[in-house]
Amino acid sequence: SDLERRYWAAQDGNYCSMCGKCTGICPNGVEIRRIMRYKMYNTDYGMTDYARAKYAALDSGCNGASCDQCGLCETICKRHLPVREMLSEAHATLA
Repeated sequence: SDLERRYWAAQDGNYCSMCGKCTGICPNGVEIRRIMRYKMYNTDYGMTDYARAKYAALDSGCNGASCDQCGLCETICKRHLPVREMLSEAHATLA
């Protein structure tokens, strides 16, 4: 829809498009796309309680705290997002 296109354009390119390229790329098993989705629920939609509940339901080894900052996810991200920083921010906000 036009409204949706305008919304995403307003995000200035700093959003995850949920393309799935990073799925399975993390050597530590961090669930990048899921975490990005929960971050979006919190930040963009104000669904903080829901986002925190979903984040808490992740296996502890798959959450943002398991990121060792290797950067592999950023090399594959088609939007060139600061994925490591975003994962850290999500963990700090949702854990």
